[in-house]
Amino acid sequence: MSTISSIEDVYGPTVNICAKFNHMGESNKFFIGSDLFIHAKTVMGFKFDEINKERCSVLKFNYLVYYVKKS
Repeated sequence: MSTISSIEDVYGPTVNICAKFNHMGESNKFFIGSDLFIHAKTVMGFKFDEINKERCSVLKFNYLVYYVKKS
């Protein structure tokens, strides 16, 4: 919570990572990182395609990003 607002805000590495890979995708598409993919990969009704690694070079470390679509 900031000193000039009563609304809680989110900070930290997770937000920074998402902000970096969010702009890699096209409009109206949904992307997740490898941490969420570990838990979501068994969810029925969805397909997860790994994004081309060259497109992920915006990240300073090897972090896989997946495009989520209905199957």
